[in-house]
Amino acid sequence: DRELGLRALDLLDLEPEALGAAATGQVHRAWLPDGRAVVVKVQYPDAQLLYRQDFANIKLFCRLLQPEHLTYIEELERQFYTEFDFRREAADLAEISQNFAEGSGNPYAGRVRVPKPELELSSENVVVMEYLPGETLLSYGLRMRDELERSSMLWRWWRGFWLLRELRSHLSLLLEVQGYQIFVDGVFNGDPHPGNIMRLNDGRLGLIDYGNVKRFSVADRARLGHLVVALADGDRSLIVEKAKLLGFRTRYDDPEVIYRLARLSFDRDDAESMVLPDGTAPANVQAYFEALAKLDPMTQMP
Repeated sequence: DRELGLRALDLLDLEPEALGAAATGQVHRAWLPDGRAVVVKVQYPDAQLLYRQDFANIKLFCRLLQPEHLTYIEELERQFYTEFDFRREAADLAEISQNFAEGSGNPYAGRVRVPKPELELSSENVVVMEYLPGETLLSYGLRMRDELERSSMLWRWWRGFWLLRELRSHLSLLLEVQGYQIFVDGVFNGDPHPGNIMRLNDGRLGLIDYGNVKRFSVADRARLGHLVVALADGDRSLIVEKAKLLGFRTRYDDPEVIYRLARLSFDRDDAESMVLPDGTAPANVQAYFEALAKLDPMTQMP
């Protein structure tokens, strides 16, 4: 009520039990006077203050003990702070949902849904959006797996075959949609984790939680596209050139380190790709990143 004033009267039967939680707030279902179901996302009290304190402590730790991680942490901090103004999230949702509207020319408009916001019911700490009935794709997959484990062998084989095809189709669609948003629309979800992807009751995919939205200019899209093509072709010198144009910087401008940072960021992070020039194999991505920092610390990332 404090956030929306009299506009809060338009939210009926707000459910006290949360549907889920995000990094900066939690969501509840409610209804509008016309009968439409909506989701109300409410920011946690003191969320910004706690985030600032946490990042201040993390950056202090990095400066003292792991300075090679500071550039990455500062970029992460910048991205997190964009999530605290829910008016911005509502505006981003309005734009992206329109990009996927029927008749928009988007080839994925009939296969993917993005919730439309109720702009007049949104504020700095509250955002109201269309309710999409369904469950997360992850919970759907886990639920179907549990059902198959309790079923007969014949049904398990038959249903499992079609379930695998369905999930692969969803994953392929997600990759295509994310690529379309990045390279065509230039506006996309910067945090597309499994909890943000839904399998709706009508079989379509729903994309939710656009609190962390990134925007690429046409020039940025071209630079990223050139880097992706260079990575696919395996052209090391071209990868380094395009990575630097995109914004990768290291203290000593070592081409080997820039090449490896570009691969780590946009190509692969498997054990084979992380073998260092001297033949040593770091145990994980963090150890690999730290090893690269010892060779030539990263000072800027795109």
